[in-house]
Formats: sequence, C-alpha cells, structure tokens
Amino acid sequence: MKETFTTVPTVDFARLKDPATKSEELTRLRDAIFQYDFGTPGIERKTGQNQVWERLEGPNQYPDISGAENLIKQYIREITTLADDFVHLVAECLGLPPTTFDDFKGNMSRLKFVKYPPVAPNSQGVGPHKDSAGLFTFLSQDDTGGLQVLNKNGEWIDAPPVDGSLVVNIQQGFEAITGGICTATTHRVLAPTHKTRYSIPFFLGVRLDVTLDELKETAAHIVQCVPVSDDTQKRAVDVPSEFLSPLYSCFGEAHLRNRVLSHPDVGQRWYPELVRPLLVGAARAVNCFRTHQLIAAMVNSFALLKTLPALGACVLAYNFPAIPEDLTTPYQQRLAVTGPKTVSVGWNTYQKLNQSCVQYGTSADNLESKACSTISTTYNTSRTYSNAVNLTDLTPATTYYYKIVSGNSTVGHFLSPRTPGDTTPFNMDVVIDLGVYGPDGFTVDNKRDTIPSTDPELNHTTIHRLAQTVDDYEFVLHPGDFAYADDWALKIQNLLHGEKAYQAILEQFYGQLEPISSRKIYMAGAGNHEASCEEVPFTSGLCPEGQKNFTDMLYRFGKTMPYSFPSSSSNTTAQALAEKAQSLAQPPFWYSFEYGMVHVTMIDTETDFPSAPDTESGSAHLGAGPLGAPNQQLDFLEADLASVDRSVTPWLIVAGHRPWYTTGSSSCTDCQAAFEGLFYKYGVDVGVFGHQHNSQRFQPVYNNTADPKGLNDPDAPMYIVAGGAGNIEGPSKVGTKPNYTAFAYADEFSYATMKFLNESSLQIDFLKSSTGEVLDSSTLYKSHTESFVVQ
Repeated sequence: MKETFTTVPTVDFARLKDPATKSEELTRLRDAIFQYDFGTPGIERKTGQNQVWERLEGPNQYPDISGAENLIKQYIREITTLADDFVHLVAECLGLPPTTFDDFKGNMSRLKFVKYPPVAPNSQGVGPHKDSAGLFTFLSQDDTGGLQVLNKNGEWIDAPPVDGSLVVNIQQGFEAITGGICTATTHRVLAPTHKTRYSIPFFLGVRLDVTLDELKETAAHIVQCVPVSDDTQKRAVDVPSEFLSPLYSCFGEAHLRNRVLSHPDVGQRWYPELVRPLLVGAARAVNCFRTHQLIAAMVNSFALLKTLPALGACVLAYNFPAIPEDLTTPYQQRLAVTGPKTVSVGWNTYQKLNQSCVQYGTSADNLESKACSTISTTYNTSRTYSNAVNLTDLTPATTYYYKIVSGNSTVGHFLSPRTPGDTTPFNMDVVIDLGVYGPDGFTVDNKRDTIPSTDPELNHTTIHRLAQTVDDYEFVLHPGDFAYADDWALKIQNLLHGEKAYQAILEQFYGQLEPISSRKIYMAGAGNHEASCEEVPFTSGLCPEGQKNFTDMLYRFGKTMPYSFPSSSSNTTAQALAEKAQSLAQPPFWYSFEYGMVHVTMIDTETDFPSAPDTESGSAHLGAGPLGAPNQQLDFLEADLASVDRSVTPWLIVAGHRPWYTTGSSSCTDCQAAFEGLFYKYGVDVGVFGHQHNSQRFQPVYNNTADPKGLNDPDAPMYIVAGGAGNIEGPSKVGTKPNYTAFAYADEFSYATMKFLNESSLQIDFLKSSTGEVLDSSTLYKSHTESFVVQ
C-alpha cells in the first residue's frame, strides 16, 4: 500500500526530549524523517574526493506518492524565487545594493513537511530556539496556531496564521552577516492539544564554504553603511564568531559537527566508509589533526561503537579517575568562607553519605570539635555526591586542622578568615579560566587564535605555582571557567562518549585543584564554560539533564559559598541593607563576603540581567537561567554595594567572569549596561574579570573614559582581566588596545595577586605562571573618605 502524508508515523516530541526513549523513537521514525526533508533539486551526490562536509548537500529521495515529486520541486522553485526577491528587498531597506547578500546564498536550501499530532496538555512541543543554518525561514502554517516569538521585553507573543501569508524568521546566518543589525528570531511551537498541526518551513541556505573572515569583513562593512548605535557597532565584531567559531575553517565544518553531535545515528549510518581511516590516524597523531580531519573523525566515531574493542589501546573513550574501594573516601576537597568565623568544607564521595562530618581543632593531635550535616547530593550524570559541612565559631586568623570523617582520609589544615575590619596586610590570588591539564587539557591548537599549542609534557604551571607559593596568599578568588569540561569534543579520545567525557574531565580537574582548594579558602563564581555540556546552542538537544544550566556548579559550590555576610558596621542602615542583600543572594552565582579590610562581591555575568549572554535569547544561546527571580541579581548588587561601611572594610572588590573593558573584541556591552552604573555609584575600587585568556590591566575608567586622576584616588573603578591561567583553548591574542590600557600580556600563562597593604594602598601584580616573574606591578591609592551608605 502506498503511503500518504497522514499515514506516516508521527513525531512524539515528548519521547524525543526524554533521553530514555529518544533512541527508540528516532529509530522508529527514521524512514519518515528522511522522506519528508527535502533540499534544492538538481544537486549531484558528492564523491570521496570532496570535503566531508560537502556531503551535507546532495540529491533528494522522494516518497512513492503520486505527484509528490513534481509538487515538491515546483514549491521549492517558486519559494526560492520569492526568497531571493525578499532578500533583495531587505538589502534595499537597509540602504544597501540589492545584491549585497547574494554571495552568501548556499547551493542547497531545505524544505520540510512537519506534522504535530495532538498531545496531552503541558506536553513538550518545540522548545525555544533560533534557526541556525541559513539566512531566512519562510513558514507556511495551517490555522491551528501554536507558533510564538520572543519579543525584546522577553515576552512570548503569538504569531497567529494569516490566510495567504508566510511567516518569515531571520536566521543566525543573516544575523552574523549583518553584524547583529538584523537579529535572529527566537521562537517556539506549543504542542497542539485538540487537533493536528501541519506546517511547511523553507530554510534559505547559506554557503557551506563561507569563512569567518568573510563574515567579519561583511559585518564590518555593513555596520559602517547602516546607521546603528555605538553599542551595536561594538557588538558587531563578536556576532560572526557567535555563528561560526574560529575553531572551524568554514561553516560546513561547524554545521556537520553540530548535526552529528545532535544525531549520532545519522553519522553512524551514512559516513563511516568515508572517514574511518581518519579516526585511526588521528588516534596516533591527535595533536597535529587539522580541523576538517577532526570533524571527520568525530562523524566516524559513532559508526565505530561496535568495533571499539578491535581498536584496543589506539582510542581511549574518556579518562575517569579510579573509584576507591572505600566509597566514603573524600575527593575534590574545597574550602570557603561562609560567614564571620565560619568556614565551609566541601568534598565529593562515590556514595551518598547519611551524615557528613568533619573533626577540627587548633592542634593536629587534638581535633576536639566536630560538625556534621545531612548534605550529600548528586545529579543525573554524576558519579559522585557533593557533601558540605560548616565549621563555626572559629578564632580569626588562626591555623585549624581538620579531618573529614571517613575510613580513608587525612588531616589537613587552613587559616581561618580574618575578622572584618582587621587591617593586617594579606594577599589574595586571582585565577580565572584555569582548565584541566593532562590528556584532556591544554594540548590542542588554540581554538580562538593562531598561537601554537602548549607543550603537552608541561605540567599545569598555574596550579604548580599556586602550590609552590601556598604560604604567600590567604585565599583564592576564581570567578568562572574551571575545568573546561564542555570542551570535551576537542579531544578525539572523548568523542565516543561525550556525556561521560564531560563528567570525567570534571572529576579530573577538581582532583588536580585539591592541593590548593583543600588548603586555602577558594571562592568560586560562574563562567560560560560551566553553563552546559557543550558551547553549542541549547536547541541542539545535545546536553542531557545534569549537564546544562550550571548543574555541576550549583551542586559543587551551592552549599559552600556564602549568602552574604551580616554587616559588621554599627550603622543601622548598613545593617538593614546587608540583611536585604542576604535575602537576595544566590550562591554560587551572586553573593558577597568580608575578609579583613576587604568586602568582595561576586556577580554572574552569564544570566539574570537584560540580554545576558548565556540565556535563551542571549548571544551565546546556551539556554541557561534564570537562576533567580526577575531583577533579583541587580537588586542584590545594589543593596550589597550600598551596605559596605568603608570605615570597617575600606576596600570594595567586585568579581565576575565576562569583562566590559578588555583588549580585542570580546567586550560584554550588555554586562556594562547592567552593572557599570552601580560600580561607579557605590565607589567600587577594582573590578576583577576573566574570559579573555590573557592578563590585562586598565587605568581607572568609567563610561569608556579614563579617570584623569589615574591611580591616585580616582573616582572610577580600576579593572583587571586575569584570564590567562591556562586551559585547553590556549592564550588569546591581545588584540587592539583601548587608549586606557595600562598592561596586556598573552605570551604565556599568567595570573594575578592582589596585595592589600593597608586601608588606602592596594598593590596588584601579574605573575608569569612558569617562573613567578612579576610581569606588571601597580599600586592603587584610595583615600576611602567618602561614605556610600545612606545615613
């Protein structure tokens, strides 16, 4: 019996979203899916002489339904003509020649026939996403409704069917070409509950061989020709890279990689005979793999699942640390200050603990105190449980010894935090963008720039330097980007089991960090590399539950970071504001603490403010957040900064991940819009950031203008970037220096140390990780005579 459209198996989106049923559902629906996705007719099948990504284009297979082939060809032909005219009109509307975008049009566009069967209320439809592989989408839909778009206010609004019309979405390719002047449309489809919904989207394709340099050149030209705001012009340099990572030589490579990661069964079925030889060669010479070979090997890896034993030692799937015989053995230990006279001890175990306990005291031979909790939590993909206990009523600035209660633990020690208001000098080290070392670490070519890869024989020089100088600093500040587990796909040995590779890298890294974090207070915040399992748009569906929306960060540090301190001030207004800040804090994402003469505030530059980059509609499209209520983070920050009594803690430091003052082109202008005004209003002394993989220092600056007072009692904050600590992506080039740049370094891994000399002098040194050499030293003088607390 011949098939008709209504007899084709239906797509159950709820089953596709559930990892337990996704594989079965994809297998059951394979034929239906293949038969109802069509490309531009007339494209010949590519041969083995072509680049592997060129096989994304080829001839159609048509269903055995009378008249279907002719109808499909006619529809594609006529809507392609309409689409070409539409693109010409868009160019003219922008004041550009009509043919401006013709060179970016691809050989093959795609037409789909989509059927949404009715499902139970509140079932998953198609989640929020942006169309990512072309220029524009032209949608024909029936009268069922369900399509919604996200407006600039963050509200979902209906796009109801209009008889005789098409819905047009801007795709991410066109956003990149225009430098963000035309932004891609975030949309979703609500699952129908009473009747079947039919739609026919046509995706106008972009050239597979388009390069990032082409995109950047065109974007730069367009933003000069089209009247746009200064912020849009600044962001335009980043938008092409958000669409096409510098990791890939062209869009075809990136598109193939994402398709295979999202649909491994397709890679297994169609690509193995083409790329199998590359996988074996790559296993022997992974560090000299060209990008297109890496992508090809990734495709083939899924086809070799059944033949993996034959490869033996040539390919390692992932590198989990060994599980101990005693499953209560503490691993990945970490310390944090959680309140006045209080330190939290966190650690992981390979089984759930009914009670987590720590013995402690001021003598290693007499651990007379004991603290316990019932905190022992895990998440879907983790092999371990996170445990946390608070040690309270500690004598300030005193060496304490502690032992986690287990049959296989040792005695460690730490310095308890200084009392707020203690003016004794101390040092705080700043490391950001650190990353795992070893086989999964910094041994591949830098994905952003052209700086050569780091010698794989080297140890992680920053962790080594922190261990060597462990008595020189009292605590560490680390606002974001820890293990780089989301870069698991950059190593070919990890490609067979991405989910497990991600977890293995986390376990490796926090074990490597333990000699520091178990000895020193280690204050953590979130970066973009904690957001999800892979830096690809969340709509790819790649990341399982447990590996998205900062899950590991929350479980690992959520119970050890503070909710903000009660005020040490005698000022009742300061006390009330600090109490308000406590109620709004959301550790480990935004919180604050006090230590001696400094008040430190951690902020989240990834989510929870307008146009935050890691959200559904943000520039990174990672689908993260919100982590709090609307405006909660900004309300917290204002209350917290306003509560700081400079007569108690004269120094005010704010740390986050993405900088808005930086060399090169990675300035987070949305972060600047959200946070900079509050920094200036409440007299923040230094802003500490990373994200750029190098070291930078700027003159005090506000609103992109250097403070004429320089380092001598300026009104504006001083900003530093300490993102050069070392990770798999390597150092970032310095790039163009703003005129307020004081120092920039990217030759080797480096980090910063902040020396609080007294109430008015703060020395900031940047150190070369390998040798400890001081690369740059500056001293900021602040009189701290102004009170920012409203009396």
